[in-house]
Amino acid sequence: MDFPSFERRVVAVWDAIPDVFKEGVTAFVVDRDAFQKEEFEEGWCYGVCEPDPLYELVPDAPVCSRISIFHGSFVEIARLAREDGVPFDWDAEIVETVRHELQHHLEWRAGEDGLGDDDDLQDDNERRVTGLPFTPGFHRWGTALGDHAWLGDDTLFVEVRVRRKDWPRLAEGPHEHAWGGWRLRTDEAVPEALLSDGSPIYAPAWAVGVDRDAPMPWRDVVLVLWRARWPWW
Repeated sequence: MDFPSFERRVVAVWDAIPDVFKEGVTAFVVDRDAFQKEEFEEGWCYGVCEPDPLYELVPDAPVCSRISIFHGSFVEIARLAREDGVPFDWDAEIVETVRHELQHHLEWRAGEDGLGDDDDLQDDNERRVTGLPFTPGFHRWGTALGDHAWLGDDTLFVEVRVRRKDWPRLAEGPHEHAWGGWRLRTDEAVPEALLSDGSPIYAPAWAVGVDRDAPMPWRDVVLVLWRARWPWW
C-alpha cells in the first residue's frame, strides 16, 4: 500500500472514532518513515503513543498524548511477511494499530497502564529469546492464570520453585513439572553456567504426550525455575 492510500485509510479509521475517546490527544500524525527499536534486529513498531511534553510541564494538567503511525514500519513488516510466505492484512493491522495506540492514551488518562505492561513484557520476552539482558520476573506482567502461571506474548510461563539441594541437578537432564493436568518437560538440561548465581532460569518446555503442532491457547511454554531461598528446603 503506497503512502497516500495508507494515510487516507489511517485518517478514516481515526475519524470514525467518537471524539469523546480522543479527548486529550493533541496530535495524530501519519509518518512516512519507519520506527525501529534499535536493540532488536527486526523491531519495527507500527505506531507509538507518547505523553505530550508540553503538558507534562504544566502542574496538575490532564494527561495529553501524541500518537504517530509509521507507514515505513508497515512496509517493512509486510516485506518480512512476504518473505515468510505469510499473508499481510494491511487494513486489519491499521485498525488494530490505531486502536492500540489510543488505548494507551485512555489507560493513562484513567491512571492505568496494563497495555504498557503488555508491551514491556513482549520486549523483555524478545530480549530473552534473542539472548539480550532482560528483567527477571517480567512474565508476571502478563495475565495471571493461577497455580503460579502467567500468559503473555502468546507464551505460557509456569513458575517452579526448586529446592536448593536439587538446584545443581538441573544440569543433569531435562526437568519435568506437573501443571494443569499436564506434564511439562524442558527441552534439555540447564547449562551449569546458568546455575551458578541462582538467578531464575527461563527454560523452554513442552507438554508430554501432546502433539507439539496441536492448537493451544499459547505459542510457547516456558518453565521459570527459581531456586528456593531457604537452605533447608
